[in-house]
Amino acid sequence: MSQKPKWISPIIELTSFNGDAVKYLDHLFSIFKKDFIDKPCKLDGKVIVFDKRLLNGKPEGFWHVTSSLDKRTKQRTPDMRRCERLPWIKGIIENQHDTVVLSWRNDRDGEKRLLLFLESEDFLVVLGEKKTVFILITAIYVDNPAQKAKLLKEYKAKAAPVN
Repeated sequence: MSQKPKWISPIIELTSFNGDAVKYLDHLFSIFKKDFIDKPCKLDGKVIVFDKRLLNGKPEGFWHVTSSLDKRTKQRTPDMRRCERLPWIKGIIENQHDTVVLSWRNDRDGEKRLLLFLESEDFLVVLGEKKTVFILITAIYVDNPAQKAKLLKEYKAKAAPVN
């Protein structure tokens, strides 16, 4: 594995909060708030927006980058690998032109998407692309080799300069 880019912050582990999930989530939300609410992140001059509908007192957009959907129960459950890497989202977006970030566009269900994949760290940021904004759809730690291979295959087939 190659060396982490200097702009990637250390992961944030639950153990740093003595296992207190409430304090941990509050800390993660403070990062999300700083990165996407207080001074919104931008990509190529477009603001990054997210789903602002509230669930348990926090925007749906926050839950999409810190949890995963259980297909059986249809409930979102905390995803520690996503949580630990939450600060990476803004870093990847702001450094999307760095050669270590693979970027490509695709369509999902008729919606334009921009995928930003930090392959060396197995972390993917998915943005919806509209005329005037990008929508933070999700961010995923890709721990499945088949899923990673599929992403890399798609990248090789669709890669094009972002600008």
